[in-house]
Amino acid sequence: MVFRHHEAEKLHYFILLKFFLFFIGVIIFTFHITHPSFAAEKLPDLTVSPYSRELTFNKGSIQPLTFTLRNNTQVPLQVNISYVNFQAPNDKSGTPEYFLNRDNHDPSFFPSSWFLGPSTVQLPPKGYHVVNVTLNVPSNASPGGHYGGVEFESLRGTPSDPGTGVIVTGKIGVPIIMTVNGNIVDQLIISKFTTLPDVLNIISLLHSTACPNSTDCHPLFDLEFINQGNIHESPVGYIDIYNMFNAKVLTIPFNTSRTLVLPNSTRGYEISFDLSKFSGLKLGSYTAKLSIVYGGKNIYLAAESSFMILNWAYLIIMIFFLLVLIAYIYERKNSKRRIRNRIR
Repeated sequence: MVFRHHEAEKLHYFILLKFFLFFIGVIIFTFHITHPSFAAEKLPDLTVSPYSRELTFNKGSIQPLTFTLRNNTQVPLQVNISYVNFQAPNDKSGTPEYFLNRDNHDPSFFPSSWFLGPSTVQLPPKGYHVVNVTLNVPSNASPGGHYGGVEFESLRGTPSDPGTGVIVTGKIGVPIIMTVNGNIVDQLIISKFTTLPDVLNIISLLHSTACPNSTDCHPLFDLEFINQGNIHESPVGYIDIYNMFNAKVLTIPFNTSRTLVLPNSTRGYEISFDLSKFSGLKLGSYTAKLSIVYGGKNIYLAAESSFMILNWAYLIIMIFFLLVLIAYIYERKNSKRRIRNRIR
């Protein structure tokens, strides 16, 4: 009887242990599929590589291009392919605007007609396809920068299926930045370099919390370039900030990602920095000195912007002590006057 009781007790503990392990496994599995750091990232229906190209060639040359398309779904995809131009937007943001050739567009400059390749391909489920495109540069192509691209539009379903029809699931544009050798003109000017309003109350930012997900969340300066040349430019440099005693207190790098300013366009930049990590800026006047290099010959540009840093808390304290000082001086003069009157 004792042996059977002991065996039953061990079996009871074993069942409890299995239940406990099962419960722990359910918790871990639930956390794995729901927690953002463990949840599987959903891929787009179509991925394309490479995601951009930058080429340099002579007039009349022929350049082969290849693109790898991958279907990330369990169903077939049809991919429509378009060959387009792109240009700088009117809003100075730098985001390219794609468009097809129009009747009034000179083919010696706009390159969408230079591409020769397929207009559609079929991708099997979880399959891939290599698209071969030929770039034929005309002999009368103008020297300098030319900006085109290849757009891939993915579709599910078929037009003959009355139940679903065709569903456009995405569009991917691959920009192709081209330079035709010849008379290259680098001519970039700084049209604007000013202080943003937030800098006037910068002390309050220094005592605020740090930027949550970025190292450059406090806007400081507004900068604009005009590209009057015939080639895209990637201006890089830094901004040195000097206090009223001409001592450098802060350096902010500019355009470390090397974004482009396209020809015949204006591009704006809002330059920001995480000021909560810097304690060298105090109440007073400052000068920001911008230093930029661009182009194949490292052409130098410079600009300056002066600003004042104000803080109402500091100002109120200073005004208070100033009023106390004025009251003290006034009372002292009155006190001397009263003493003289008594003597008389």
